[in-house]
Amino acid sequence: DDLGWHDTSIRNPNAPTPTIANLSASGLLLERHYTFRFCSPSRRSFLSGRSPLAITTVQPDGDHTCSDFLPLATTTIAEKLTSVGYACHFIGKGHLGYQTTDHLPANRGFASHVGYLLGAEKYEHGCLAGSGACSADPSTGAHDFWENDAPATSEVPRVEYSADYYAGRAVSLIEAHPTASPLFLFLALQNVHAPYELPPAWQVRDYPKMGAKF
Repeated sequence: DDLGWHDTSIRNPNAPTPTIANLSASGLLLERHYTFRFCSPSRRSFLSGRSPLAITTVQPDGDHTCSDFLPLATTTIAEKLTSVGYACHFIGKGHLGYQTTDHLPANRGFASHVGYLLGAEKYEHGCLAGSGACSADPSTGAHDFWENDAPATSEVPRVEYSADYYAGRAVSLIEAHPTASPLFLFLALQNVHAPYELPPAWQVRDYPKMGAKF
């Protein structure tokens, strides 16, 4: 969600995303897939296959947005795929409403989840956006970073830039997964959603297009 039609090299040859274009060319591209203009309702639709209006009956308009909640009575794509032998993993932004631990991705069909639960976090150490100074110490400041059904305190010091951390976790899962069995990976990077933070200086230096407008 929040990724624009013209934001990748699938549609924009000037975008610095050749891997995404290659994956699209060798995979399945959804040509007519429509979403809401808000992030959480879009994610909810993708994971449930239902319109947010069918879940909350609230029209997303101005300040009257759909709730973030994905009720337990709603079956997720991960639950369906798990029932037919897929291994399902969730990496990155949650933002689906978590009234109880039963609502966490790890309890909704995903074998694992690492990432944050609210709508925005800083790119380093899983610090909650707007919470002030960010620390690599999980016991200092406000952190929104989870693994499965508990705070991921041991991982917080390792998250120097979220996209790198999430991508690394995704690659590790793919490489460790047996090729003979099916895999569903839901990867929700936060770079297309506020707060916007540039990649580390060395990446901008080595890949200058990453920090440029195109």
